[in-house]
Amino acid sequence: MNMQDFLTFINTEHKRLLAYYQVDEGGKQVLDFPMVAKITEELGELSQEVLRSHGYQRKEKLAKESGALADEFADVLITTCLLAKNMDIDIVSALERKMDKIAERVY
Repeated sequence: MNMQDFLTFINTEHKRLLAYYQVDEGGKQVLDFPMVAKITEELGELSQEVLRSHGYQRKEKLAKESGALADEFADVLITTCLLAKNMDIDIVSALERKMDKIAERVY
């Protein structure tokens, strides 16, 4: 998969979400807050998996079969990019700007 494949998926999924919630392009901002809530949920699940991967969970959670760490990273990325799409953010340009800024840092 490349970035274009990912962006095509995001565009397709965004259209599906608008259709599912019966929201047209002009009213799509009503989905911003539910999308933020979804990102928060996904980030919480990622946090649990990171803790689990280092053994910092209760015994009953550690005993459960997992392997979901990579999936949780993907969920956070997808839900974040869906929100960016919904808010008309050009995520590629934003990433390029941020990467340039980070590359200039002196450590």
